[in-house]
Amino acid sequence: MMPQLIEIIARERYQALLQEAEQKRLAKMLPPKASTATKIMEQVSYWLGTCLVVWGLKLQGVRVVAVPQLSNHKPYSF
Repeated sequence: MMPQLIEIIARERYQALLQEAEQKRLAKMLPPKASTATKIMEQVSYWLGTCLVVWGLKLQGVRVVAVPQLSNHKPYSF
């Protein structure tokens, strides 16, 4: 009876290790999560860049009708 019990415990441990390895492998495939501060800095940088482009165009005397927008950002109004 003891060898069967040991075999069952070993099989369960092996299955747990396989599951853990699979979870770690899947976690490595996911992109890292950006922190809230990083997201805010990206938004501020994008907004500032857009403002600078519009300002530069106005300095050059170009009439600003629309500023090109990136697909993953919402448009800013001026």
